[in-house]
Amino acid sequence: MCCLRICNVKYVVIHIMESKKNDRQKQFQFLSSIDDMLAVMVELHHIKCCPRCILRFCGEKNTQPYRRSIEEVKRMIHTAECNTETSNVVGPGSIEDNNHALPFTCSSCLGILQICSDDKFLNEITGHIEEADYQFRNYVFAISLPLQLLVREHSILLHLKDKFSGLYKVKTTESIASIKEILKWVFSPMLADVLHVNYTFLGPFEIALSFTHPETASECELFVDRKEFIALHAKKRRKLSDVRHITKPSVSTALSKLGDEEMKKRVDVHLLMNYCVFSGRYNKYSRLLSQTPWILEGERKTESSVEELICEKIKDVLQADGYNFSSSGREDVDVCTFGKGRPFVVEYLNPHRSLLPQRVLTQLQKDINDSTKDIAVRDLQIVDKEEIGKLKEGELSKTKSYSALIWIDKKITPEDISFLQNIKDLKLEQKTPIRVLHRRPLAVRVRSVHTMSAEFIDEQHFRLKLCTQAGTYIKEFVHGDFGRTQPSLGTLMKANTDILELDVESVNVDWPRQLET
Repeated sequence: MCCLRICNVKYVVIHIMESKKNDRQKQFQFLSSIDDMLAVMVELHHIKCCPRCILRFCGEKNTQPYRRSIEEVKRMIHTAECNTETSNVVGPGSIEDNNHALPFTCSSCLGILQICSDDKFLNEITGHIEEADYQFRNYVFAISLPLQLLVREHSILLHLKDKFSGLYKVKTTESIASIKEILKWVFSPMLADVLHVNYTFLGPFEIALSFTHPETASECELFVDRKEFIALHAKKRRKLSDVRHITKPSVSTALSKLGDEEMKKRVDVHLLMNYCVFSGRYNKYSRLLSQTPWILEGERKTESSVEELICEKIKDVLQADGYNFSSSGREDVDVCTFGKGRPFVVEYLNPHRSLLPQRVLTQLQKDINDSTKDIAVRDLQIVDKEEIGKLKEGELSKTKSYSALIWIDKKITPEDISFLQNIKDLKLEQKTPIRVLHRRPLAVRVRSVHTMSAEFIDEQHFRLKLCTQAGTYIKEFVHGDFGRTQPSLGTLMKANTDILELDVESVNVDWPRQLET
């Protein structure tokens, strides 16, 4: 008979909180005595704990015993019995006596640790991975366990404390290895060996194992009115209404009938390559091309975009679900970008193909450039996700250089524009331009024009070269935006000025790294 005392879990939680501060260093005391350890093992076996959970509740923190097969762990415990002279602790229902009993589902882990070294379970997971056809060098585990396992673990520890009061001086779950830890100790190296990859704590490819056991979910209902239960549900992001209402007899029946194969059916496997990040620079040569898809009221305003011309081809190669495109600033549809180009980064979502050598990226870059005359890509490379932050670092401290074709409403000579080259670090106050008020909040932004120079073309046209602080609205600096930018080129020239063409000459940021051609 299972000796779980679910109704007493509140006492256990309170006891942990009270004893944690003063008794943190007091671990299980029975490890110093083989007699005591065997007595605890026999009791755990009587209440239908599996061999790995027996090791857990005996305070075993070494990974190696758990990595043995379930039969090896049984034999290890049985050997420990036979090598002692304490036969009085081994009575009816002992581990040895029940070695050939019918299979049972562990009352602590609900069978999870019983199947984690099963070849059939391993084959099921690898089958999912092979079917999904992912490509990766390493992987991380994400494990979701039924909430009622916490209830059962606390209850068993309380039962042991009551039965062996002289041994369990402090009852705390910190003294035993968690089910998640053991799952990773046992299953992760097995999976790594089969897949010929590495198990890591951080990485883009995730294998998520979600274990459920609806037959015992009602055990949590005993704590609906208790703060600790609500806190646990909040941590697991579950609603109380999601807990099924089942009776205690139905729980006992379900546990007695649920075998290993049925338990395997209750494991949901989800595979996800969280990300693959590309970076590079692009040039834009068309004045009819938006940076991102331009859709207004459901209607496309441009045939394509810089984002789509770059990202779609890469997406097809990676077999990704989608992508997020970002760049170091943006240019308007009618603005070209020359020089070394504008840095960009693309985060691809759930890519099936992500292990691309640089020669493949070089060919991919060539394919993009050969497919259009509107843009060109350079320095295409795969980077770590942490590199994304470098795109935004020093957002206001970096500079950009522009070339603008200017019209002026009065006749000028080269001497009339020569004074512009003497202006340094001109401070501008720019209210949010009228043209972007629909998507940006109204504010006054202070920006700097670091240097200017002018090249005379004719009596009413000249080319203006500028180096400015990032975030400066160049068009508004030229025409003044109805006085919303002060000062403006018009106020400096004491005339009406307007911009006919604008080109980005350079984005002065040392990222990403330049590749050899």
